[in-house]
Amino acid sequence: MFAPHRTLVIPREHGAWFMLLLSLVIGAGAAGSFGLPSVLLSLSAAALFSSLYSLGEGTKKASKGRETGREASSALIYFLLALVLISPLFFAYRLWPLLSLGLLVVPFFGFYLYLMFRRKHRTAWGEMVNIAGISFPAAASYYVAAGALTSTSLLLWLLTFLYSGGSVFYVRLKVKQKVPYSAGFSQRLIAGKDLLIYLLFLFATLLVLAAAGLIPAIAVAAYLPLALKCLSGIFYSRGTASLKKVGLMEAGYTAIFAVLLLITFHP
Repeated sequence: MFAPHRTLVIPREHGAWFMLLLSLVIGAGAAGSFGLPSVLLSLSAAALFSSLYSLGEGTKKASKGRETGREASSALIYFLLALVLISPLFFAYRLWPLLSLGLLVVPFFGFYLYLMFRRKHRTAWGEMVNIAGISFPAAASYYVAAGALTSTSLLLWLLTFLYSGGSVFYVRLKVKQKVPYSAGFSQRLIAGKDLLIYLLFLFATLLVLAAAGLIPAIAVAAYLPLALKCLSGIFYSRGTASLKKVGLMEAGYTAIFAVLLLITFHP
């Protein structure tokens, strides 16, 4: 009897799934439309993510000299499913520019697989490369929902990436604080320096985008809850929260971000 749970690799990266969902929601929400093309894109993106996840798991096994047949077959099955789901967007809806848009993300996933093979994918910059790829559906989702390829697609990709990138440094900080945490101000500053540097980079980038007229200045406000969460995590956290609780809080903050950002596109 066919048993999918034994045959296929099931992705269990809950954080990555949530980031993928965020990207799809941001894109379609900014366009103000979620029809059948958006549904097909979302299902195809989920299948493609599962394919890449399976390929990644196989890459990690290959780096250790282990057998990778299950991962390879899962990657192929998911990839074929993704092709079936996305094909109507090309042949029925004539959204051929989606293909060229998709080529932009290939280097990110290719490089991440290389990092997996070298066992360096869990580094901060390795995770940022992965998030850049997972954030891409924001661009595709906007194009499919709006029906027109504009600079807004790439801008939404960037805005989603900038937000999701903060999770990398925040979660890494919380891992350091898994035990009860009673460090002084200077120790907290040292522990959270990477997160603080990222926040400075994030808001500097947003201010440049606003000054250039690429985003409304009010859009910066969508990132303020993220800043509050990060600063609180650095200077006030007692380090007693479980990673599961951190994950739930991340989901809540991400939902707030999505709502606030979309309001700026539809005031």
